Amino acid sequence: MLLNVEKENNDALENYTRRVNLKFMNVPEDRREDCKGMVINLIQNDLKIDVTNVRFHAVHRVGKPAVGKTRPIIARFVCCEDRDLVWSKKKDLKNSTTYWDAHITQDYVKAIQQERRILIKAMKKARALGLDSKVIDRHLFVGEERFTCGTIPEHLKESPMETEITT
Repeated sequence: MLLNVEKENNDALENYTRRVNLKFMNVPEDRREDCKGMVINLIQNDLKIDVTNVRFHAVHRVGKPAVGKTRPIIARFVCCEDRDLVWSKKKDLKNSTTYWDAHITQDYVKAIQQERRILIKAMKKARALGLDSKVIDRHLFVGEERFTCGTIPEHLKESPMETEITT
């Protein structure tokens, strides 16, 4: 019990340190790339944000290179306002001609990423049933109801057969 509380506290602390990060997903990879330049180009040209005063602590790919997989780019902003402005315009990336498959997500700790995978699968199942649903942080909203990873209704949970197929 106490260990679970400490793990949750540790995840919350680590997640708090990641609040100024954004993940840029499905941005094509090149061996001689300039990640910072790519992110600045994306922000300026696709999100139509003036990048003159936008500063970063670091911009880099995460994970080991693997054939057929594009590693995400993590951008750690110096200023929360810059990060929030980019986050608020993330939907404009859908209209990009340069990065047609790219999208922007928040940078969560691994435990929260796993929870969100489960919530997103339940959200997709709810939408297939014609229900209005969305995932915000660690919660699934179906209509006016709010669920956590542990309180997802049975009819929205992934069946064991679906789990075998996806693993």
